[in-house]
Amino acid sequence: MRELRNEDFYLISEIADLMDFELPSPTKEEKGKKVSKTQEEYGKELLTLLLKKAYKAKEPINQLISNLTGKPIEEIQSMPFKETGKALTELFTKQGFMDFFK
Repeated sequence: MRELRNEDFYLISEIADLMDFELPSPTKEEKGKKVSKTQEEYGKELLTLLLKKAYKAKEPINQLISNLTGKPIEEIQSMPFKETGKALTELFTKQGFMDFFK
C-alpha cells in the first residue's frame, strides 16, 4: 500500500462526511473518574463505529482502497472480507491518517 497523498484527502473527507464520522472519546468514566481507554478498548469502539456506518460510503471506500493498493476497483469489490480488513487496518496505521479526523 502506497503512502497517503494529497489526492487521497478528498476521498477520505467524502468517506468521513458520508459516514458522519467522529472519533470516539479517548476517555471513559470509571468509579466517577475520567480515565484513558486502553488501546484495545478504543480500537474496538472505533472498529464498531466504522463497521456500523461503512455501507454509507461503500463506493468511496472501495475507490480509496483501489487507489492505495493499485488494484482495479472490480478486484477490490470482490476481495475477501479478511483482505479488506487488512487493507483498512493498514490504512488506519498510516502516518497522518488519524490526524485527519482530529
